[in-house]
Amino acid sequence: MPDNCHTILVTNPSTTIVGLVGLVAPPAALTAGLNAQRVPPSSTVTLAIGTMKDRGPIDQAQLAARGLAFDSIGGALTMECTFLNRLGGP
Repeated sequence: MPDNCHTILVTNPSTTIVGLVGLVAPPAALTAGLNAQRVPPSSTVTLAIGTMKDRGPIDQAQLAARGLAFDSIGGALTMECTFLNRLGGP
């Protein structure tokens, strides 16, 4: 993830499977409403994470419990991520 990323768009391309996304220490289990957000079928969820200057790194190697993790309910799923970045530095 780029250091100057301020928003992550997570899209679930499935028409039947529910996705989960969260910032956790892998391999922690994701639980909707506790440490993860549901991504309903055929929808996009916006994660406003702020800039690195405000939030710190989202990198498990640099800060424990700050890895971006994905899971699904009802089958295997590959979700799509779009990173929105601020022009310039972090």
